[in-house]
Amino acid sequence: MATGTPASIVEPTAGPVGTVILLHGLGSSGDEMEQLVPLFARPDLRFVLPFAPPREVTINQGFRMRAWYDIRGFARTPDREPEEDVREAARQIEAELAAEVARGTPADRIVLAGFSQGGAMAAHVGLTTAHRLAGLVVLSGYLVRNGELVEGPVGGSAMAPAFCAHGQADPQVRCAWGQEAAERLGRDLRLVEWRTYAMGHELCAAELHDLRAWLDQTLPGARSVEDGA
Repeated sequence: MATGTPASIVEPTAGPVGTVILLHGLGSSGDEMEQLVPLFARPDLRFVLPFAPPREVTINQGFRMRAWYDIRGFARTPDREPEEDVREAARQIEAELAAEVARGTPADRIVLAGFSQGGAMAAHVGLTTAHRLAGLVVLSGYLVRNGELVEGPVGGSAMAPAFCAHGQADPQVRCAWGQEAAERLGRDLRLVEWRTYAMGHELCAAELHDLRAWLDQTLPGARSVEDGA
């Protein structure tokens, strides 16, 4: 299923030294995620913000909204997310990765990141892609289909670091689900930074501060404007 909407892109004004592909959550969009870009104060990075396709979402009374996959129920069952939806979303994200590589950004200068559903897909693609990425970011995410679609050894990102963060009081995606994803990434990847915050299913200033520090270390380049670039 094509999205019908091209990714929102924030071009660098300096550099560039790499790309961040940032995946939105359920019912959100690439345009909404674009509001986060200035908070990173990284004018030397290109930000690609894809749009999930509109689809009917079972847990939201079948309303159509942008979603990487349907969610059939609130319980954590193996078939909670339709397999074909997940594979379709993975193909779209892989296409975004391939497009970035084709335009001249090496895979090891690309960070794949996401929030909620987007975080779940970032973890899934990070464990299955043939690309050797610079790193992964999973914010309030989890292992889609309990990780059953990750077949065989991890792909090209086996040495990539990851930043995983979650709200301690998240009522929608339990913190334990996020920790499970972080532990799985920790088994397969080089280094996982796991952090929790006093919040629900959201982002907070402290989390974004820590993520920015991780990003500066993972994709080093020009110093941020705030730090006196």
